[in-house]
Amino acid sequence: MKKGTRKYKLGDFFPNYDFTNIFRELEDIRVEKNIDKINDNFEELSENIGRELTEYEQSAVLDIVDKYTPKDDKGNYAVSLLPFDYAWEIYEAERDGKWDKMQKIIDK
Repeated sequence: MKKGTRKYKLGDFFPNYDFTNIFRELEDIRVEKNIDKINDNFEELSENIGRELTEYEQSAVLDIVDKYTPKDDKGNYAVSLLPFDYAWEIYEAERDGKWDKMQKIIDK
């Protein structure tokens, strides 16, 4: 280090923060963005089907999205989420008892 050059620390710029606080805040921001994205997907799906989804339907769609979206070895999503429109089609097929028949055709 050059003479007269000061080495700065995080506390010099953010006295009330340490790395734990910063990472927690970044995680909170990431979670907020994910929730906003999910809400946007539900709004778009509601527009496409012409009505609001019930809480049960929303939960079922989220379960399907989670089930069919590929994950890495740590359980994190490896790619973008399954589109909610596709999840809705699967939900309707399961609800109407057609999903097992479709799976048998696909597996052949």
